[in-house]
Amino acid sequence: MHLQIKKSTRIACALVAASTLFANPSTESLARDGFVVAAGPAPAAKPAAAATPKSTNFQTGVALYNAKRYEEASRYFTEVVKREPANSDAYYYLGTCQHLLGDRANCTKLYEYIVKYFPNTPAASSAGQYLAKNSTVDAGAGGGDSQQQLKDALESVQKMVKKASAAPGAISSLVQVVRARADRPNVSTEAVSAIKQAVDKMPPSVKEVLWVNNVRIFVTPTVEDYEPGVKYQEARGYEGGTYKSCPAFYQNRKIVIAERTMDEGDDSVKEAFPSGQMVNSLYHETGHALDFCLDGISHSDEFKHAYLLDSAHVEPAAAQTLRYYLQKSEDGQEECCAELIGNLLGQTERHTTEMRATFPLTLKFLRAKLKI
Repeated sequence: MHLQIKKSTRIACALVAASTLFANPSTESLARDGFVVAAGPAPAAKPAAAATPKSTNFQTGVALYNAKRYEEASRYFTEVVKREPANSDAYYYLGTCQHLLGDRANCTKLYEYIVKYFPNTPAASSAGQYLAKNSTVDAGAGGGDSQQQLKDALESVQKMVKKASAAPGAISSLVQVVRARADRPNVSTEAVSAIKQAVDKMPPSVKEVLWVNNVRIFVTPTVEDYEPGVKYQEARGYEGGTYKSCPAFYQNRKIVIAERTMDEGDDSVKEAFPSGQMVNSLYHETGHALDFCLDGISHSDEFKHAYLLDSAHVEPAAAQTLRYYLQKSEDGQEECCAELIGNLLGQTERHTTEMRATFPLTLKFLRAKLKI
């Protein structure tokens, strides 16, 4: 049975800004990065709070920018300006990312667009100061079509970001091996190899999500070796049990796969799981990762509609077998979503046949959503 950290301790994969968002990256962000007027965008006063909350993509872009992951941040800001053409701050962040990546021509085009179409904004003020200090850069001066200039700049950015941030063919580098903390066996080479091969064989669309969201996969002797304190926490699905008995879980952009579990009473270490069983656990936990990285698939209206329709036609015998995935709570939705994604990825144990027969509409939705 799958185990998962309690909902109150889980955090969605999508990065969000840890502190109050500032609309202009040239205030606190660029100051922290050591930017000066001669080398980049000029400092500007913090703008007034926006009338509406910033979108998830914008917040993700800011978080990636603060982490100095400028190629990835550019991808998010490019999506924001396509969907929110009046968001001057997103244009400014995007232009600044280009400057930091060495693409001064596109940076200049974007800043010129901001100055022309968003006058009297903090973004225009900072962009104008940058342009004044870097007037020797010729990025299409001469009164050309500013809309076409913007389109060209965005296309160049998209091509560059797609090339830089796309997941490589092999992403087994996401897998990290945890060494034993006490006198117990380390993870076997067979288990590590099986997990890496399974990751590399995942569909490109899945690998892309894992790569872009910086998900990491930890293969550990026991859960205690990964995080000693967690073994005393109650595990979801194990009434009264703890993570000593947990073979795998997902938390905070981390998938943890244990080769062994521990006895709840005396902490003795049990026999190792077969590598195939560990791979099945990986598929299920990857389902949780994809759920949260993609803004909570299991909580979307489309998923809930399909899930409720399927749940209304469950055969009594199947209902007993699949009761864990039919809980009348968010837990049921989340576990069903993860298990079905695991099925799509190649899971072959547990309740594969029953799940496919019971949730055809939900499975169809997930297949389309994940492009599997």
